Amino acid sequence: MRVKSQLLQLVSAPGCTQAIAVDTCDLGGLADGGAKSIQIIVEAVHDGVAINTAQVMSFSFSDDASDNVRFATTNILPAKPKPYLPIIQS
Repeated sequence: MRVKSQLLQLVSAPGCTQAIAVDTCDLGGLADGGAKSIQIIVEAVHDGVAINTAQVMSFSFSDDASDNVRFATTNILPAKPKPYLPIIQS
């Protein structure tokens, strides 16, 4: 499975690596009509709208490739500034 995003950075995902904004995860074998779930944890690098694409590929023929790609849009808000509280000695 490949996940591509320019606003997110991979933090944690079993069996996954990141190179040039593309996370690649080896999920092993999957039977015809089967399903697998994976949790990918990322952190925002910039604010904006992240359009993430997940795509699965196989060396085996699939008679229905329509379910091999999914898109998800995420609104990433700017980070809230940390409060500044100066300490003044008197």
